[in-house]
Amino acid sequence: MLMTTRKIFIAILGVLLLGLNACKERTTYEINGVVENLEDGAEVELRNDQTGESIAKTTIKDGKFYFTGSVEQAHKANLHFGRMRHVLILENAVYQVVKGTYFNYADGGEINKQIFGYTLEPAYQKMLEEHRSAPSPFEGLDRMDKEAVEKARKISSARRTKERDYRNAYHRKILTGDQAT
Repeated sequence: MLMTTRKIFIAILGVLLLGLNACKERTTYEINGVVENLEDGAEVELRNDQTGESIAKTTIKDGKFYFTGSVEQAHKANLHFGRMRHVLILENAVYQVVKGTYFNYADGGEINKQIFGYTLEPAYQKMLEEHRSAPSPFEGLDRMDKEAVEKARKISSARRTKERDYRNAYHRKILTGDQAT
């Protein structure tokens, strides 16, 4: 039986949380980042993904931001800056927010690396580049042309499916132990 993306994510997160809590050493987290296209003084907020509660806020200075704090248990969180939102697994670790051409990645934390490490793989980056640089299938489309709209939806859906399948295959490797940590 095929596992859904959400079930795979939850299973991996559960296994990694148990392992991490058993060998916890660091008691604080640090998040360093560099942002483009946001002025000094713009707000960056760290939020709990499940509750939406604000964990911390800071402002951009010289194109950079910094957070520090501690968490009792690793959990999914979001960094909000400008119109951007970035997901990470927040644990007591050091993170560097890496700006990619087609993605942002918070490099740091053992669980975070396991869950989101696929984003740094060259094959995934190449796929994203191909998808993002290709013209939108909806560009210049007559929205009243039902056949053309359906074709555009299929193209868009196929791109998302390919990205999801890559991510799922990566997570399955972790669950089956086929990937080195």
